[in-house]
Amino acid sequence: AVYAAVMLVAGLVYGALAAVVRAQYVADERPPGMGRRPLAINIGAAVTYSLAIPAAYVSPVLSLAMNFAVSLVYMTRWARPEA
Repeated sequence: AVYAAVMLVAGLVYGALAAVVRAQYVADERPPGMGRRPLAINIGAAVTYSLAIPAAYVSPVLSLAMNFAVSLVYMTRWARPEA
């Protein structure tokens, strides 16, 4: 639960930073890293971490699997904007 909470906070802070950077660009001139796909992945990760926190008290193995799933998504080519 603590790991998921720390990762959730880190993800939310990163999302705030990305929103500030995104606001500096005109919509047509944004770099690929500021597109919809990375935003969707970050929102999905935040939701998963939010669900992993209470899941840790019901099933620690499920919570670890959820945390591991987010890590796997970030390691795929789908998470890379230049792919």
